[in-house]
Amino acid sequence: MEMSTIREKPIARTSLTESVYESLLSAIISGTLPSGSILTTVTLSAQLGVSRTPIQEALNRLAADGLVECETGRRAKVARFNRDDVIEIYRLRQLLEGEASARAAVRIAAAETMEFRQRLVDLHSAAEGEDRDAWCAQALECDLWFHRRLAELAGSQRLASDIQRYRLLIRSFCRLVGSVDNLQQAIREHLIVVDALETNSPEAARVAMVDHIASRLDAVLDELFPAETQSKPDQ
Repeated sequence: MEMSTIREKPIARTSLTESVYESLLSAIISGTLPSGSILTTVTLSAQLGVSRTPIQEALNRLAADGLVECETGRRAKVARFNRDDVIEIYRLRQLLEGEASARAAVRIAAAETMEFRQRLVDLHSAAEGEDRDAWCAQALECDLWFHRRLAELAGSQRLASDIQRYRLLIRSFCRLVGSVDNLQQAIREHLIVVDALETNSPEAARVAMVDHIASRLDAVLDELFPAETQSKPDQ
């Protein structure tokens, strides 16, 4: 699969590697660069208006994130994920984010849970009255905020960093299952997590988050691998 054009304007020549990384990451997450796309330093250098060195550094970083596979020479390929890969990623999310939720439950202040609840309730209520595409974009951003904030509240930078790594891997999946119905269901599941956080029970918070991620895994598998999901009901 040939590489799509990412952007027309050259990147500003500050923090070049970071800028290239963010541009490529955005293109992968949005689907502009779908799975299997070939990335070469020559083509990217011409498109982004930078030298090949920051291109290679950005590709190496994306490879470390698991988003691209470096091949021979100065080229890479956007990673493909099979059903087992997706299941493994979500299982690891359950372990990491379940632990983060358990830790957050004993640290979280009432003001934080109130903010979570208010934002989620308001967003869920707004689904019927707004432009559907605009609402879905808002809901996806809220999902990112919810999980990122919970990871921060766990009080472990290492845990938060690991969670962020796996959430990067699934952001393109989230886009594929970003229908109003799916996103409303995710919000309802987030509210169950908030209910558990309000009890300050680590185990209740862990279970609520693990159940939420299991539900999202089912939605992703139904969308990406419908035939395999029907033939393999037990994950």
